[in-house]
Amino acid sequence: MTTRSSTPLFLSLDPEPGIASLVKRYKRRVRHAVGEQLYLNDPPHLTCYLAHFSDSRAVIAATSRFIADLAAPEINISGWHVFEGDQLTGNNTLVLDFDELTRHRLRQMQSQIIDAIAPLRDRTATREHFAPRWGALSVEQRCNVDDRGFPFCGVGWHPHFTIASIRPCDWQRASAELLAETPQVSGCCRGLTVFRLKGAEPVAVAAYTLRCDEVTA
Repeated sequence: MTTRSSTPLFLSLDPEPGIASLVKRYKRRVRHAVGEQLYLNDPPHLTCYLAHFSDSRAVIAATSRFIADLAAPEINISGWHVFEGDQLTGNNTLVLDFDELTRHRLRQMQSQIIDAIAPLRDRTATREHFAPRWGALSVEQRCNVDDRGFPFCGVGWHPHFTIASIRPCDWQRASAELLAETPQVSGCCRGLTVFRLKGAEPVAVAAYTLRCDEVTA
């Protein structure tokens, strides 16, 4: 493990209240069906980037500068997606999926975020963050960690809203509870939050409201 002083931070997009409520309802249903699971207690969010930083204030300052260039992206939820044997958790991660137009919009936004803050990262500590699951990452994803700090970038990033990362022994009951439905809803992400990871728990350190005067193309 690294001995240098660094902080794991991630930037996320925050859904409008109606979609946030939908995510929370599905989280409650998973908890009722199979008990506590990884990520069930996390607030509804869409992780765009995660890395370690030696200076959190520099990240917040950089975010404050580029936030004016970001418009609130419209999103279209098209149903479920399951990351079976999730590369970062080993579980089955159940998420709300987006249509391809939404993914395109979000990948454009992620690129702006990476350009602004990736150069500020602690490269060694960031690599060590992903070291426990290094063998599960593809060659491209490992290169992304080294080059940009986050394994899931560009077309290799599958944006989503996570419900929970569910243990394989609980998966059959959880999937029976939810996968018979096909959630479809449209809205937007009106906020961006910088979170610090305290262990596995996210703690918000800065929050911003995105402008709604235009739609991301």
